Amino acid sequence: MSVRTMIDCCTKDCPDRCADPNCHGYCKRYLEQRAELNEANTARQEKSQLESGITGTLVQGIYKLRHRQRRNKK
Repeated sequence: MSVRTMIDCCTKDCPDRCADPNCHGYCKRYLEQRAELNEANTARQEKSQLESGITGTLVQGIYKLRHRQRRNKK
């Protein structure tokens, strides 16, 4: 399964496109692609938050270690 990065059914050449500007509310292709994109975005955000949390913890630990080392040298 490929990860969806954008919605491609809403192009100007879409054969199902109508004059109604609110056709996104009932277009099955759009709703399916929107759901896939939302899942992919949520997974990407969770992964990013997890990685940044781990990175933040590591940075804080390194800062504390260096701070202690500097304080002990004096």
